[in-house]
Amino acid sequence: MVTVIAAQVPSTPSAPETTYTTSSVVISWQPTDNGGSDILSYLVSLKGKNGQFIDATSLCDTRLPTNLICSVSFEILQNEPFGLEVKDKVVAKV
Repeated sequence: MVTVIAAQVPSTPSAPETTYTTSSVVISWQPTDNGGSDILSYLVSLKGKNGQFIDATSLCDTRLPTNLICSVSFEILQNEPFGLEVKDKVVAKV
């Protein structure tokens, strides 16, 4: 007899927190239930000046579940496609 245990869909990570340094925005989040299977990476999106969320995963090392932090420089955020200014609040979703 073979017993198969199927993994469940993982829970959504906690709402990300954003903190500011003198040169960047740091986005961090807490893991939740992985559904019985290792999480291999996360998708990180930032809200641009136009109000649309833009994939920012390539700016972060999200390949390992232990890397639950992403630092994005203000220089990158000021350019397209984000178009944010230093005074703008950065909104992220994971």
